[in-house]
Amino acid sequence: MWQSPDIISSWIEDFRSRLEQETDGLTAELSVKLSTMESIWHAVDEATMIAMTDEYGRIQHVNDTFMQVSGYTHTELYGETFQKMNSSYHDEAFYQDLWHTLKRGENWSGEIRNQAKDGTLYWVKTTIFPIEPAPGEAVVFVAVQSDITQGKRREEREAQARKTAEAAAEKSIWQEPLTGLPNRRALEEELPRWMEHHSACGLLILDMDRFAQVNDVYGHRTGDQLIMAAAERLQLLQMREKHTTALYHLGGDEFALVYAGNREAGAAAVYGVMEQLESPVFLHDGAFRQAASIGIAEAEPEDSEAEVLQKAGAALMSAKRSGGRQWKWYDPGLQRKQERRMWLERALPEAVSAFDDHFHVFYQPIVEASTSRVMKWEALLRWEHPEEWISPAEFIETAEYTGLIKELGMRTLKRVLDDRRSDPGGAAAAVNVSSIQLQDPAFPRMVLTMLEAAGVEPASLEFELTESVFMQMQGQIGDSIRRLKEAGIRLSLDDFGTGFSSLAYIKDFPVDTIKLDKSFVQELPDNTGDKAVTLAVLQLADTLGMMVTAEGIETDRQAAFFRGFPGVLLQGYYFSRPMSVEEKKDWVVSGR
Repeated sequence: MWQSPDIISSWIEDFRSRLEQETDGLTAELSVKLSTMESIWHAVDEATMIAMTDEYGRIQHVNDTFMQVSGYTHTELYGETFQKMNSSYHDEAFYQDLWHTLKRGENWSGEIRNQAKDGTLYWVKTTIFPIEPAPGEAVVFVAVQSDITQGKRREEREAQARKTAEAAAEKSIWQEPLTGLPNRRALEEELPRWMEHHSACGLLILDMDRFAQVNDVYGHRTGDQLIMAAAERLQLLQMREKHTTALYHLGGDEFALVYAGNREAGAAAVYGVMEQLESPVFLHDGAFRQAASIGIAEAEPEDSEAEVLQKAGAALMSAKRSGGRQWKWYDPGLQRKQERRMWLERALPEAVSAFDDHFHVFYQPIVEASTSRVMKWEALLRWEHPEEWISPAEFIETAEYTGLIKELGMRTLKRVLDDRRSDPGGAAAAVNVSSIQLQDPAFPRMVLTMLEAAGVEPASLEFELTESVFMQMQGQIGDSIRRLKEAGIRLSLDDFGTGFSSLAYIKDFPVDTIKLDKSFVQELPDNTGDKAVTLAVLQLADTLGMMVTAEGIETDRQAAFFRGFPGVLLQGYYFSRPMSVEEKKDWVVSGR
């Protein structure tokens, strides 16, 4: 197999001859062992790369496998050193250590990356043996090498894959995957530097309005496309002002923009964001308009980055609770309101689950103007928290925001019906109902089931609805209202005149009573404007066959103004404050 005299085979033959001479012939056993040794050597020769050098490292012999891997012939290698295959991968210290080991008469083992004749790189696992052929003869070095190129390449690929994965993981720590923008963690890391390097700066947080509805109706893929479109547009703004702004994607449909400058710069940033988002995005052969709510806070010198984030978040929440599609600056009052809302959101679920221990239903009489006879009682819910009595103006809004209004509303109705059952001959009960309750297709059926269980006639129940409810008649709310009305439940339009009043809507609604808001009553009969509006409402109701309840009656003069009008009801402290069910019974018995 060698391209020169087979030195190893020659050594074996010489050893065989000397043994024969010294032992007067080989034993059969020793002859077999020598033959086995020679067979093993030839097998090693075929499977591995073998090279032999003189004491100076000059190549004297190589086998076929060595030539196949390196691409060089024996003639091209003879007299050359391994420098001929040097790939420049290993440094000088590597080869110095190799030679120092061999010069000490020790074997050297390691992995070497070489370069073949055609320029390709290959790896060999190498062991070099210093051998003294015979006493007094010069040392030669035999290198036995295995080609491990494939294994090393696999290791390199795996190492590169790990490196890529680690880089991706590191990148994901600081970037939002969907948009590739810096994420909340990056904002928390970088905001302090903005605050340190700029005498004035602020933070703007925006949230897409009604984005959950887009996901529900069109799917999350469309939602993702809208988010990416918003990110691209906001990036145009950020690139235009790249030295004074930084854009972040906080996750979902929420983005943040840090800006350098005073309050005017903050307002300019808001208008820039609105400008970028106002034009439609075309998807699914339709146009989507990306309205947003925005909260903005200036960074004060004493603020931490967490405080700035909290302030901007409070301003954003205020903008969203105000109906969205607007922006709000942070002020300390917002923070207190936000803390109060969060406290209510934590306390309300426990209170609703133990309704009887926390909530009380009070009743206020609604009387006929001409006779002062009680025609119905409005049920008013009150929350007795261990620390304070909480206004319905607070907890009803929180219940609607959290979705607890459904359970709270049904528990309240059950309490009212239980009270009504103990007073079967009494006047009707009026109960406030939220639009969220009416959105539930099962709501009318549940109400009728509760009426039947309580033995209360539908005509003895009246639901008070706000004007905003009647603005949503095209859909489930309208269907629920019609089903309740068909069942015999009476309906009243509460706080008339404070919302979206329109004669075009009123004439088509199945309303029995219009409740005139107290803001039109409190200055009667002296305020000519309020007087004119009130008379117009009374005339409208009479024409449409509806009754009118005037709220907020507190004086005899106010009550006297309405006494001459038929079909008018009055409600207010002039007649009675809201009472517990026990006080209500005493009030009725005493004849007031």
